[in-house]
Amino acid sequence: MINRIASPSSQSFGSSQLDSPVETSPVDLSESTETSAQPTPEEMTDAMQTVANWGEQYLRQWFPANRGDLPTVVNRFPPANTGTTATGGTTGPEKTTATHETTGAYASEKEARQAVAQTAIEYAGTGAHHEKEKYVDLLAGPNDNAQIRRDMLGMSSCGLFARGVLRKAGFEHTLMDRPYVPGGGKSPDGTRYKSNVMVELKKMAQSKDAWVENPQFAAATVEPSQLPKTGDVVMIHDVKGGKEHAIVFTSDPRPDPEHPGDFLVNTAEGGQGNYTKHDDRTKAYGTSAGTPPPGQEDTVNPPRRMRVDSAGRLRMVSQTTGAMGRAVYGWADAGKMMGPYRG
Repeated sequence: MINRIASPSSQSFGSSQLDSPVETSPVDLSESTETSAQPTPEEMTDAMQTVANWGEQYLRQWFPANRGDLPTVVNRFPPANTGTTATGGTTGPEKTTATHETTGAYASEKEARQAVAQTAIEYAGTGAHHEKEKYVDLLAGPNDNAQIRRDMLGMSSCGLFARGVLRKAGFEHTLMDRPYVPGGGKSPDGTRYKSNVMVELKKMAQSKDAWVENPQFAAATVEPSQLPKTGDVVMIHDVKGGKEHAIVFTSDPRPDPEHPGDFLVNTAEGGQGNYTKHDDRTKAYGTSAGTPPPGQEDTVNPPRRMRVDSAGRLRMVSQTTGAMGRAVYGWADAGKMMGPYRG
């Protein structure tokens, strides 16, 4: 005797609605007298990818215990006739050569850097309790399903925020397309790589020769031009290597007029945070956020403050106490990541 499992007709996968299922109308399969045009290769590609993604999501719905172990359908059906050439030849994380270029997207490095910064500012202020559809639209990739999109509302978002900003600004890479799985390493069956956003941001930058590793400076002679610039994704951690955080610079650093030797910079950042609280928004420092909290539309957070310590490390500095905090351990150079340029 065969027991049949009923279809989860009340579930809606891929919907932009994060809280409630969307009802669907039955499909009319009756014959039509109208003649339909033949679908284009691009339309066929989209349809096949949709079916593949739905199949994976269906399995996850009915077999939640194995949700982390299921193989993932990612770019199984690549876009037809896009004019791009794959140079990596692998779906694993070891080789991270970009398979797409942003050639011609921007006329100059300055234009590209400004685009990254403006994108970061536009999404600053969104969060799990404020414009959450817009927030998740930034964090999630093109192959992330409805379940992971909901889960992202409760995740620390600094790395996801930086990755999303680069994607929205036009940066393309194989690692941008892989579905996100919290954590790191491989799935037990070896077919599905879990995501570590901080590591993947570094790998993507390295593939474009855009990663600056463990920068060292001379405190007495450091100039703003030596520091990360507008659009760069800057990685910081404490002096023991923990408590990582990703920051998008939305301005070039400038000397701090009130504290000689220090620098000020505008930034936009995802949250580290406690998402049970209302104040969980991504934040902009030094400039008005794209979506400020209600009643605080005219409030501008002070810019970030930085200083080079005696060991040559660039450190973040508390605006209130002046104490040095986390150190910069590297950054992704947006100028190299977003090129080449038309000009």
